[in-house]
Amino acid sequence: MNLPALVLSPYSAQLGVFSYLFALVAITDLIPLLERNYMFFESIVPFRLMIFFLVTATSFVMKDNLYLHNNVVFVYGFVEIWLNFLAFSALREEKNERFANEKRIIAADYLSEETNDTEEVSTGLEGEYEEEFEQLETIAEEEEEL
Repeated sequence: MNLPALVLSPYSAQLGVFSYLFALVAITDLIPLLERNYMFFESIVPFRLMIFFLVTATSFVMKDNLYLHNNVVFVYGFVEIWLNFLAFSALREEKNERFANEKRIIAADYLSEETNDTEEVSTGLEGEYEEEFEQLETIAEEEEEL
């Protein structure tokens, strides 16, 4: 790809600054992850994906700027694009699962209201949905214990 190699001394102060910067970024992601803050990741991951795509494309295209046109910027940007794309796909899948679970819970509440109104109507839990409702009830009980 004809990207120039970046040459740094192992005793350079820049390496220390970059390591602190990367550690700070990791910590800012760790705290929302521990709090299960889905909204944070659903908003920041697409933004990061776009920014790293632009930086990586710029590092490949702009041959005039030696600060961006080197192998370190390109490789780091490419790895970040790959990891953020994996995170984006996982977040999308989890969002669909959460939506499906919420829809099932709403349907279960609706069915329970209908059965409470009339005594002769069946519970609606026969067949394949009975196991799913039992699993949802156990998950809800476990979350209440926490």
